[in-house]
Amino acid sequence: MKVNAIKTLVMAAGLTAVGGAMADTFVVSGTVNNVITVTEDTALSLGTVALTGFDDTGDGGTPTAGTLTIAAFDGAISSTPGTVHTGDGALYGAVQSKFTALGGQSAGSLTISGGPANGIVNIDKTGTLVDLDGGPTNPKIALSGLSTFPATSVTLDGTGAGTISVGMTFSAVDDSTNIYSDGVYTGSYDILFSY
Repeated sequence: MKVNAIKTLVMAAGLTAVGGAMADTFVVSGTVNNVITVTEDTALSLGTVALTGFDDTGDGGTPTAGTLTIAAFDGAISSTPGTVHTGDGALYGAVQSKFTALGGQSAGSLTISGGPANGIVNIDKTGTLVDLDGGPTNPKIALSGLSTFPATSVTLDGTGAGTISVGMTFSAVDDSTNIYSDGVYTGSYDILFSY
């Protein structure tokens, strides 16, 4: 009888030793990397243009702005003249608002790096557009229609890199006092990238 009791006790002790080994603590770690790098390879550029604005004062109809658009997909340039104001007292008289491209227009090109391999990066174009400003005595050139190609997301390659193209629409601004003078006009746009 004593022998059986001892055997049972030894077996119980053996199970306890195995159970203690199973309760060891193991370290778990990970690296958080929320940053991707975006590099501007080619700046989005209105280039050099001849620009006629418009003045919405006086009578004789409502003029509209001339526009110039640079397509993100292929960098194609298109312009649409505004409607003519024929009223008295208008700064521009019966002249059509329009952009005439003289050269140097380009879609923007951005490179993304440091993202997840073969991952998808989302493109959010709802950020701030700051109109082109040529100084206090010049009308601004309005920015609108920010576009990208691809439009909403880009699939990265195996190294976590990808490219997107950027386009925009530029518009003359109503001004009854000032005309567009020669000079450099600068503005900016924001794009948010996330994954």
